[in-house]
Amino acid sequence: MNPTRPSVLAGEWYPDDPEELRRMIRGYLDRVPEKEIAGFPVALISPHAGYMYSGFTAAHGYRQLAGRSFDVVAILSPFHSYPTGRYMIHSASAYETPLGKVPVARDLVESLASKIEVKKISREGEHSIEIQLPFLQMTMPDLTILPIMVASPSVWDVTDMTAALVDTLKGQKALLIASSDLHHLHSYKDVKNADAEVASALKDFKIKNIRTVLEPEACTVCGKVPISIVTEAAQKMRAETLEVLYRSNSRDEYHAEYSGTYTVGYLSAVMTKE
Repeated sequence: MNPTRPSVLAGEWYPDDPEELRRMIRGYLDRVPEKEIAGFPVALISPHAGYMYSGFTAAHGYRQLAGRSFDVVAILSPFHSYPTGRYMIHSASAYETPLGKVPVARDLVESLASKIEVKKISREGEHSIEIQLPFLQMTMPDLTILPIMVASPSVWDVTDMTAALVDTLKGQKALLIASSDLHHLHSYKDVKNADAEVASALKDFKIKNIRTVLEPEACTVCGKVPISIVTEAAQKMRAETLEVLYRSNSRDEYHAEYSGTYTVGYLSAVMTKE
């Protein structure tokens, strides 16, 4: 049996006490206004900062999962450390959070690995998959994940993963998640403007336009390659619309002085099919 991947965030990015963590997440979810989306969720874009910064933004997407069930949730995240491959998956059989263990769909890992080169790693401190899990555990108790860390640098050179992922999930009732914050800049105003451009491209849901906006080196959206993969894969899985549910940034959450201040943007979005 492969070992469990332990939490690297509990007690820092979110509470390590299970009841405190449940109260925090429930508080975020309860604050989200009820909203009826057009269709059934195929994919989310969700931020991955500490909950004090981006938890309320993330809750807008997870609120749409209430009462729904999926066979598997495929989470695609960036890899913030030195990569050992274009695509990496932890060798563990489960991820652990204070709310319990989340099983990894090892059969789907092997299926994906038979279609595209995936590096299996036994140790990493990547936060951007784990940060999604407590929200998923609160909204989908019977949860199995396919966690994929993405180090491929190009938003265009991902058609191999898109095709492999869609083929792997064929016959599954699957949800995709692109784990990503938006721009990281030393100006509140610049983040607001740059994030508005990304949000506009996402709303149009045209893959070429989305990739064109995300492509420049100056674009500091850390999960832009996972977003590129998930938006195309969602369309191949019959998603027809993308709705931006909420957008904020780190300075808005703290009502700090805005001028010249380092700021990180956050966005929650859902892709749906009829």
